[in-house]
Amino acid sequence: LIAPSKNADRAFAGMLAWEHAMQRDLEILFFASPPAPVIAPFFDKTFRNIDYRTLAVKPGLELSYFIFPAKNLLVITTSEEALRVVINRLFEAH
Repeated sequence: LIAPSKNADRAFAGMLAWEHAMQRDLEILFFASPPAPVIAPFFDKTFRNIDYRTLAVKPGLELSYFIFPAKNLLVITTSEEALRVVINRLFEAH
């Protein structure tokens, strides 16, 4: 999921505030069968100098988000692989 943001800092602050309910609210992204809720915090990671927040939902399934600063895009993914593909493509398009 990619959405433009007029204010990257405000979008990121909103995402931080939404973390506690994000997995439940985005169940539709898990298609086949929504996983059981995870009671764990999101944590910070970095790929290609892009900081992102991620929640390990179950093996091979993560809920992650970041702001791509060059274009002020909010990105939400459901796997590490998808996140890396999106970041690589955004850098190629920039």
